[in-house]
Amino acid sequence: MDLNGCTSLSALAETLGRHTGDIDEDSFSGLIVRSVELGVDRVAIADDFTVSVGTVGRWSTGASAPAGLIRNMAPEVLLPLVYFAMIEKCKSKQELATTLRTVASREVQDFVFAAVFRKALELGIERIALARRLKVPLPTIGRWSTGESCPVPIGRPSAIISVADIAGT
Repeated sequence: MDLNGCTSLSALAETLGRHTGDIDEDSFSGLIVRSVELGVDRVAIADDFTVSVGTVGRWSTGASAPAGLIRNMAPEVLLPLVYFAMIEKCKSKQELATTLRTVASREVQDFVFAAVFRKALELGIERIALARRLKVPLPTIGRWSTGESCPVPIGRPSAIISVADIAGT
């Protein structure tokens, strides 16, 4: 896996999204290091791989590496964490709009979906505007932003694009 061009979270997401095939130990170590350097939370990596933070530290130094099956799952495990970090780093509605258009192109996990709505509200997008645009009751926006509930996966991309459209105006 070539990580040389991965100087941003969006570049890392693109690389992870198109990767196929096996990941060797050195590439895995580099992937963990680059992910953490770009802002992916080390604790979240540990949680999603169900290992300790110390194990993630050993992986990043190359002192140890998981079995091939676990290494090969890295893109699938890390991509949602990269998306989450991308959303969390947004400082403006326009930046959020651009990021969400990238995120909406993939299947989105519950915690990433909740981050979309939490960040939208944090940046000043009104709940009522979201509810009207998405044609859902106002309390639904609150439940989505806290992660209490989410629409079925097939409905998430259109909801995320709607948030992007509102953020971009």
